[in-house]
Amino acid sequence: MPNEFMQPAVATRELVNNGAKIVGPIISGAIVSFIGIKWAFYLDSLTFILSALFLSWVPGAGTVRTNQGKTYTFKRQSFMQQFKEGFRFIIQSPRLLAGLLVFCFVFFALQIADSQIVILLRELDGDPTNLLGWIMAASGTGVICASLLLNKKEIKSYLTSLCFGSMELGSVLALEGTLIHSPYLLVAILYPLTGIIAGFSFGMAMMPFDIMVQKMTPQHLTGRVFGVIGSFVTTSTLLGLACGGLISQYLGVVFTFILSGSLLVMCGMIVYSFRRRLDGVKKDAESITGTLH
Repeated sequence: MPNEFMQPAVATRELVNNGAKIVGPIISGAIVSFIGIKWAFYLDSLTFILSALFLSWVPGAGTVRTNQGKTYTFKRQSFMQQFKEGFRFIIQSPRLLAGLLVFCFVFFALQIADSQIVILLRELDGDPTNLLGWIMAASGTGVICASLLLNKKEIKSYLTSLCFGSMELGSVLALEGTLIHSPYLLVAILYPLTGIIAGFSFGMAMMPFDIMVQKMTPQHLTGRVFGVIGSFVTTSTLLGLACGGLISQYLGVVFTFILSGSLLVMCGMIVYSFRRRLDGVKKDAESITGTLH
C-alpha cells in the first residue's frame, strides 16, 4: 500500500474496530432480551469459529511485490525464525525500537489502572453498574473521534503524538482516582467525559505508532515485525494486570490510579525531551532489510 494511504487506512480500521465495540453491546443486549443469555454466548462462540475458518484459508507461502517493484518469495518458517527476523529489524531502527519501548510501557502503565476500574467504582455511594457501561461506551467514542481526526489530519511527528497521548491519558487516570470520593452526581457526569478524553488520548498514542511501523517496515517483513510487537505488548499487558492487582490490594485502588497516571505522564515527558534526536534518525527500511538476507 502506498504510504500516502497508510494513515487513512489505519484510522479507518480503528474506526471500524471501535464502532463494533459500541454496536456489539447493543446487539448483545437485544439478543439477551429476546432469546436469552445462553444464545448470546452460543452466537459469540460461532463468530470465533467462523473467524478461525477464514484465517485457515490464508496462504502460508507466496510472493510479495513492494512499492519499489521488488519481489520477495516467502515460505513457512518456525515461530522463532520469524520472531528473530522481526526483532532484528526493529533493533536496527532506533525510531521503531524507541516507539516500541514507549508503546509497551504505555500498555503496562494503563493496565495497572484499567484492570481495577470495577474496584474503583465500588468506592462510589451509588450503583456503579450503569456508570461502567457509560464509561466503556465513552472510551470507544473517544477512539472513534481520534480515528476521524487522523483520517483527515496528517501526523507530523509520530513520537510527539505518542508522547502527548500518553501524557493526556495519564492525566485522565490520575484525575479519575482523585475524583472518586466526590458526590455521585458529579462523578456520574465527569467520568463519561473523562472516558471520552481517555479514549481519544489512547487513540492518538496507539494509531500513530501503528502508522509509523507500517510505513517503516518493508511489506515482506510486516507480519514478522507486528508479531514481535504483539508479543511484547501482550507481555506488558499481562505484567500491568498483575501489578495493578497487587498495588490495589496493598496500597489501595485510588493510589493505583494516581500511580498509573503519573507513570504515563512521566513516560510521555521523558520521551518528548528526546523526540528531536529520535525523529532525526532516519534509516531507509530497504537498506536495513538488506542486512537480513
